[in-house]
Amino acid sequence: MFMLILNFRGSLTFKLLQNPFPGAWLNSIPCPNLGTLLDNDTMRICVGLRLGCTLCRPHQCACGEKVDPLGHHGLRCCKNPGRYSRHAQINEIIKRALPSTSVLNSNLLA
Repeated sequence: MFMLILNFRGSLTFKLLQNPFPGAWLNSIPCPNLGTLLDNDTMRICVGLRLGCTLCRPHQCACGEKVDPLGHHGLRCCKNPGRYSRHAQINEIIKRALPSTSVLNSNLLA
């Protein structure tokens, strides 16, 4: 069963890499004013998640769930301190962009 999961993850990653722009984020200009400057740890985690590398040792999270070595738990953990602020930032960006798309009510995200 474990090998089936690994094969599924590998084939899914391979299929995602067949898209026209899977690595476009690597071509972005690192600029702190645009929010595209990544520190070393963030870059390491981004690349590790993208390649499916081992990012941490398995352990028990503060929320009670087990953390796998691939580090996927941190993306969905309810105790992740940056989760809600990033969500609010994305909502604010979308809210500012909606008027330029002729969307009538941009207060839906508030």
